[in-house]
Amino acid sequence: MKRQSSTDATRCIICQEDKTERLVEPTAQGLAKVKETAQIRLKHSDQRYHAAINRIVDSDVLESEQSTVIWHKSCYSSFTSKSNLLWTERRGESGGYETSASSSNQPVELRSSVQPMDWETCIFCQNDSDKTKLSSVTTFKMSQHILEASKYDQHVSIRLPGVNV
Repeated sequence: MKRQSSTDATRCIICQEDKTERLVEPTAQGLAKVKETAQIRLKHSDQRYHAAINRIVDSDVLESEQSTVIWHKSCYSSFTSKSNLLWTERRGESGGYETSASSSNQPVELRSSVQPMDWETCIFCQNDSDKTKLSSVTTFKMSQHILEASKYDQHVSIRLPGVNV
């Protein structure tokens, strides 16, 4: 079953951004290269192009007329670059990308899409309730335990990346 796509066909299939750069229609060879590259990046769990890979691999758009797909030359060049692809393969083989069973089925969430940590509220639920007394983390061991456990909670792990124990 294919996922519902929110791909805007009037934008670059790779970045989906509104850039001043001119959009171009792919050749059959270019389209084949993008599909092949997306499969390689998917195999190596490339998080840099996660959304683009999903659009390309899961999209019925690529199976229909090639004129419905457009991209920026710079996006195509970067996405299909041999050196970028080699870096992705090496990084994937060395375990540089963290993947888990729970996150592989969900879209990647960016820090910019999550409210920043409010240290005056509970670090887990971010609620400011007068009914609940907040406690401070006072030991290194507890702080380390919380940071370790936060890796399994998508929202907390995004809010706490710069916290040092």
